[in-house]
Amino acid sequence: MTEPVQAEQNPLVSSRGNAAFLFSYDIKPGMQADFERGYKRHLEWHRNAKDPFTWYGWYVVTGDNAGRFVDGTFGLTFADFDKRVAPLKDLEDAVQNVSPYVNPVNRSVLRLRSDLSSGFQLQEQSPSRMTEVTTFVLKAGQETEFEDAIRSAASTNGPKTTWYELVSGGAVPTYIRMIPGDGFAMYEDVESFGVARSISSAHSETWLYLEGLSYFP
Repeated sequence: MTEPVQAEQNPLVSSRGNAAFLFSYDIKPGMQADFERGYKRHLEWHRNAKDPFTWYGWYVVTGDNAGRFVDGTFGLTFADFDKRVAPLKDLEDAVQNVSPYVNPVNRSVLRLRSDLSSGFQLQEQSPSRMTEVTTFVLKAGQETEFEDAIRSAASTNGPKTTWYELVSGGAVPTYIRMIPGDGFAMYEDVESFGVARSISSAHSETWLYLEGLSYFP
């Protein structure tokens, strides 16, 4: 039997917010190179505007959404996003440099569940090369049972896992698990997880981190 992880507040996380905002886009056929050049120009706008938020970029590389671009910012309070730098100018620049090459798919708002997590890579600005991302859509009223199962399955010597709860942007209740790794070898250590009677559906995919399409203040 694995030893349960004791829930404790990560001091870095406690000094920041527990909100995360994710944005997903499908790149139009034949426009990946144009998109990447345009997105880099847009990130330069963020740099010139002295945006204090960190923005990560990923390509989805497995599953039905392979080829999709995902970007997101983490470690904020929800109110921080209402105070972001020049939102209208940000939108104007994105329309000019990014919108011609993509179709927006989804916007989602997440809450970090630090009480369920053992790793905080994105909050600590140390993204891994690849990330296993699994979305669990629960049956109504099954949150407590599901969370108890997460705690029971956790191990002190297992991979550093981050859990989020969906606040807005899809079916609820939904939980998202992120497990970092350097490559597909990470799946040697990732065990399947689930409580069948609690879960309505589950979807797993792999994200590839894009250093050149990410922004650090």
